[in-house]
Amino acid sequence: MKKHDFTLFIVLASLLMCGAAWLVKNRLSAPRAVQAETQASAMAQDPLDGFEVAEAFGPVFDEALGQWSLRETALLHGEPGAFVRAILPGRVAMSCENDLGWHVTVERVDGGSVRYGGLRAGLAPGRCVARGEIIGTLAGDALYLSARDADGAPVDALETPYH
Repeated sequence: MKKHDFTLFIVLASLLMCGAAWLVKNRLSAPRAVQAETQASAMAQDPLDGFEVAEAFGPVFDEALGQWSLRETALLHGEPGAFVRAILPGRVAMSCENDLGWHVTVERVDGGSVRYGGLRAGLAPGRCVARGEIIGTLAGDALYLSARDADGAPVDALETPYH
């Protein structure tokens, strides 16, 4: 009877140690796997391709919806100045396409490019200020975009059909 108890004790101890080892292994590797999967999924969905967007006003990629959408803000419809502010390592090439919507193309340092705006966003065509342009200024590591009309005067708000 005592020999049977000792064997049972050895078997239970072995099972307990195997279970503990399995638990430790899975608890330590699971967060890494989840983090890697989350990063891969974000990279696959993010059209900004590695850019960190600090703040955006206007058409932006909505991760929750998985599509481009317009984020309404006071800056878009009110005061002149920034309607897009993003941390971008690269040069900026901009244009405003009347009757088609606006777009901003950012040329990355590595030669790639990223495009913001109504055309890339797949939104309904909008209007920029007639014969105007979108101009950008760099302040530190942030890019500020604002609209000016054909005479060079700042425009308080871009006209869009997305109210």
